Amino acid sequence: AVGVVGSDEVTVTVDGEKTDGGTDYTATATELAGADAANYTLSGTLTTTFEITEAAAGIYVATTGHDDTGDGTQGNPYASIAKAITVAGQGNTTIYVKDGTYVIGSRIDLTTSGKEIHIEGFSKDPTRVILKATSERMFHNDGVYCEFKYLTFTTANSDIKNTVVLIKDGRISNCIFTNCKSSTGGNVFMTRDAVIENCLFYGNSGKAQCGQLYCIADGNTTGNPCVVNCTFVDSSGAGGVAM
Repeated sequence: AVGVVGSDEVTVTVDGEKTDGGTDYTATATELAGADAANYTLSGTLTTTFEITEAAAGIYVATTGHDDTGDGTQGNPYASIAKAITVAGQGNTTIYVKDGTYVIGSRIDLTTSGKEIHIEGFSKDPTRVILKATSERMFHNDGVYCEFKYLTFTTANSDIKNTVVLIKDGRISNCIFTNCKSSTGGNVFMTRDAVIENCLFYGNSGKAQCGQLYCIADGNTTGNPCVVNCTFVDSSGAGGVAM
């Protein structure tokens, strides 16, 4: 809201949230211009209009969340992606990951979950959501559709066989793979109708095969895996630099 004192505009920022137990809402007012509000005292009635937008439906994960006491809402998120997948329903579910670094110490098998999972960086900036594998590949999928968007993938050591395995028709878009060290090759393993688009691969290595992306035909099915508008930089691998 903007109050006028003399020739100066004094800006008041309004934030709010629905608290009646229903869907969460966030109200925001954009600061316009003017003098330091601390220099003035507002009096009387000030009326303003602001936009109320409903929080995106889905399950939320944040470094400040808790897997035991959280409920997956934006105001009370879970702490881990694994927990969010566990509680996700059988339909199409989006998991929004808030900014921060998340250590993934064991494989998350999307195949056994049987769920169509979409994992997305909430801020839509992949440099702000870091997923770090410490002992084995982060995600494995062999039979259900899944998506990864706006995330950075990295590994802590060179004993990991592929960082992400995409089989069937999953999709990775607008992600970064950096400093991934695979014990075999291909920090992303893809086949069938998997798609990787608008991604950046840099500083990765593989002890065998290629350093960045490994694509192989599946003898049991037909498919058309695609790599679209991706950049490969500074990689090493026994079987090839990029693919």
